[in-house]
Amino acid sequence: MKTQIKCVLLVFMLSVSITACSTDKSKLSNSSSASSNKMADVSVPISPSSTPTNTPPDSKFENNKNDSVLEAYKTVLQNKVDFFSVDDKKKIYLNDILKEQYPGNTFKGTNFTVLDMDGDKIPEVVIELSSGNNPMFFEILHYMNGAVYGYNIVYRGLERLKVDGTSWGSSGASDNVCEKLRFKSNAYETDVLAYSKSSTNKDAYFVNNKPVTKESFDSFSKEQDGKKDVVWYEFSQKNIETKLSINSYSAKFKEESKKQGYIIKLDNIEIGLKDLDKKSSGTTQEMLAAAGDRYKRWDTALNEIYNVLKVQLPSSDIKKLQSEEILWISNRDATAKKASLEMKGGSIEPVIFTRSLADTTKIRCYELVEKYMQ
Repeated sequence: MKTQIKCVLLVFMLSVSITACSTDKSKLSNSSSASSNKMADVSVPISPSSTPTNTPPDSKFENNKNDSVLEAYKTVLQNKVDFFSVDDKKKIYLNDILKEQYPGNTFKGTNFTVLDMDGDKIPEVVIELSSGNNPMFFEILHYMNGAVYGYNIVYRGLERLKVDGTSWGSSGASDNVCEKLRFKSNAYETDVLAYSKSSTNKDAYFVNNKPVTKESFDSFSKEQDGKKDVVWYEFSQKNIETKLSINSYSAKFKEESKKQGYIIKLDNIEIGLKDLDKKSSGTTQEMLAAAGDRYKRWDTALNEIYNVLKVQLPSSDIKKLQSEEILWISNRDATAKKASLEMKGGSIEPVIFTRSLADTTKIRCYELVEKYMQ
């Protein structure tokens, strides 16, 4: 009898637990238009010790899943099957894209690329759309819930696309934004990494939603430009067949996955630092604590990268790297001391010093991944 009561109680507790764990996900209220998609600046705090967003699709299950996804994209690009256009709010064929918005123009795919833009291990396809010889839009195909969704972005909204999914958008000479896209069933969202905006008095620059100097912004831009560009393929039947095959994608992805995974991981650390924004503009004590936390996260990431490289690299390269690190540490400390001299003796001096340590360590993380990671 006691055993029966225990079983009944166990079943009841399990059912309550499962019910409590289920949550309703809210949907975005606004859809995107063909010429201007609504973007949301979303904070995504991620620990620097978390697993890289991208890992190679080396399991049979992963290959089978992506094979189905790539086949779905292939039929859309060949105009055999329709897809759900988020902008039109209905299913359309690729040949009919933007006909309602621009009835006098015909848009055709001229180039395409394949990459995992949002780090979910499922590839996206980005199609360059041209009217005549003029590239004007991009259509991003994203696979979810067993269907292909399309998101339209103006040409200047997805420039300098990198293999980690980051890109630049521009609305003017001094108005630029570096961002990473994520996809919902009725819109896309953006994580803004950095941006600049023009002003009648003075241009303003921001990294991780914090105002920075032009020099710091230029340093971020240089770091971003150093990332690997995506490979664009001519929009042809041959390329659609070959580049959207699981063998081609797996080989390409495995080649890039370790380095790309860590670049994505570093980008996510920067995004996660948004949780320190309030402290960074608070009291001196709060600013120092925020700067210390920021430095700690980048230093943890640097040590993790260094440990990976010690396994990957031959002993000759390890010795070279060790010599580099000794010199780099010396330069890092000297740079921080120089940066804080302007506030020497003031309460803000240690804040400036620690912020400089964090900035230099962040740059070093990207340098090591780009230079040495295999």
